[in-house]
Amino acid sequence: MGASVACAVFFAPIAEAQQVVLARYGYWTALRTVSSGTGVPMCVVAINNTHTGRSFYIKWARGDRFLMVQAFRTSWNIPRSAQIPIALQVDSNSAWTATAGNVDTMSNGISWTVAGNAMLRFIEQFRLGSRMVLRFPSGSEAPWDISLTGTNAILSTFTQCMRDITGTATQPFAPPAPVPTQPFSAPVPAQPFGPDTNPTPRPAPAPEPPPRKQQPAGANTI
Repeated sequence: MGASVACAVFFAPIAEAQQVVLARYGYWTALRTVSSGTGVPMCVVAINNTHTGRSFYIKWARGDRFLMVQAFRTSWNIPRSAQIPIALQVDSNSAWTATAGNVDTMSNGISWTVAGNAMLRFIEQFRLGSRMVLRFPSGSEAPWDISLTGTNAILSTFTQCMRDITGTATQPFAPPAPVPTQPFSAPVPAQPFGPDTNPTPRPAPAPEPPPRKQQPAGANTI
C-alpha cells in the first residue's frame, strides 16, 4: 500500500471548473459540483491518494434515490462491458457486495449504487466507522485499506449540501407571524376540566448520552 497523504484539491473524475470544496476532515473532502452528463447539482465526498493513483467517491445528484459509489485507479484499463464483483466492509460489519460496471467514458473507474433503505445503513456505518476495506474478489487488485477518520464530520457537510441543492436549507431568521394582532381580547373556549390545583411534580429528564465518537484509525493506505 502507498504512503499516507491528504486529499488533493482537484479530483480528476470531476471537472475542476465546476467544483466547490466545502470542507476537509481527516483524509476526506466534501465537494459541491454538477453532473458532467446532465448538469444536475451534485454532492460528493471523496478520498484521494496521489502516490498510489487511487481515489474513492460517494456521490448524490439532486433527484436521485440512490448513492453512487465509485473507485478509480490511474493504472486500470477496464473493458467497457466488464462486470466486476466488489465487497466493501466497514469495521466488523457484514460486507456490502455489488457488481460494478465501468464508469462512462472512463476506462480507469468502476461504479455501483446503494439504494433504498440500504442508503441509511450504509451512511451510518460510513459515518461511525474507523476503517473500510474494498476488495475485488475476481481481480488481481489488492484490497484497499481506507481510513474513515473525519467521516463523521464530513457526512454532516454532505447532508447539508443535499439540503442546499434541494432548496430545503435552514435560514438565519424567524418566519413572519402568521396571524395579525387585534385590538381586542378573544374569549377563551370552555374546557371539560378545571385547573390543576395540586400538580404532580414531573421527574427531571434523564441526561442525554454523550455523542458516539469514532475510534481512532490508522494511517490511510488507499
